[in-house]
Amino acid sequence: MKPGKPDIQALIVTPTRELAIQITTEAKKLAPVIGSGVLAVYGGQDVAAQAHKLKGGANLIVATPGRLLDHLRRGTVHLHRVSMLVLDEADYMLSIDGIPPGSRGNPPAMPGSAADDDVLGDDARIRQSFG
Repeated sequence: MKPGKPDIQALIVTPTRELAIQITTEAKKLAPVIGSGVLAVYGGQDVAAQAHKLKGGANLIVATPGRLLDHLRRGTVHLHRVSMLVLDEADYMLSIDGIPPGSRGNPPAMPGSAADDDVLGDDARIRQSFG
């Protein structure tokens, strides 16, 4: 990560707020060493307050999928500078509800791929957030 840059450079996506809190707690212990800000983004918190904090220049975001998509749709988070992505408990996230019908058993498309439209639907802002 490049300290001093205001963009989100790393994203950890985790299925539950409990895991997001736990990961954020541990990441904040390392933040002073690497010179980066850390922010947890999950449901159950005020969206406007999270949006304000997102403008504060956190370099590492720990998010749950639903709240991350919410911020992407609102345009309050931009992922075009993310160079590191961690999908914590990816197998669990792919087995829970929320996977588009017909895609169970098939890996989701990467943003920008030909199958991208099938997985992400018409929300072009999400695709654009990945650069």
